[in-house]
Amino acid sequence: QYHPIEIDPKIPMNERVEKMVEWWKAHMDLLIECGLDKTTIKKCIEDTISEDTLCFREGVEDFLSRLKRENVPLVIITSSLGDLIDEFLSQQNKKSDNVHVIGNRFNFDSKGKAINIEKIVHIFNKNEFSTEGLGVHNKLLERKNVILLGDHLGDLGMVDGFPYDDLIKIGFLNENIQGNLEGYKEAYDVVILNDGNFDFVNKLTKELISKKQWGTAP
Repeated sequence: QYHPIEIDPKIPMNERVEKMVEWWKAHMDLLIECGLDKTTIKKCIEDTISEDTLCFREGVEDFLSRLKRENVPLVIITSSLGDLIDEFLSQQNKKSDNVHVIGNRFNFDSKGKAINIEKIVHIFNKNEFSTEGLGVHNKLLERKNVILLGDHLGDLGMVDGFPYDDLIKIGFLNENIQGNLEGYKEAYDVVILNDGNFDFVNKLTKELISKKQWGTAP
């Protein structure tokens, strides 16, 4: 019902935003109604990993290891459940001090049962969420170069308000390629098609880190 609306550039943005709020609210309310709790979240991730239905894009693990080794901050802004992302990273041994997740968060009662949701994050309002609530916020402000990775035009708003000097935007276009390609080419510096791997991203980060070590990059 909702996903075709999300990816259709012909539908006016105000209509798409309205439908995204409707979709996410219905989704979250249903999870609460069905008794979602912390134990279920943990079991969900365990099952999806064991069944190989949830995994990193090829090359992402190398990317995460490199950022951790070089102490480069990674901020993940997701319209999914932040609690799920945290659990997935933890179970994959990729949750580290340099990784920070902003996403939909449930409030839980004393028994670990979800009782309500904090402010809803959907694909078109990521620009409304900043890093101010993160303990690393002040350190991030010292970083003036940003690589933005997104798989939706709405992801471009993730960097709104951040005082960067240089920005490289890399977009992953995974579906409705014919209808969205021109818009992605205009919005992103690099476009990777068909659920492509992280080869380009890894090559770029290796090069930037190498230049920094040798004093030839800011």
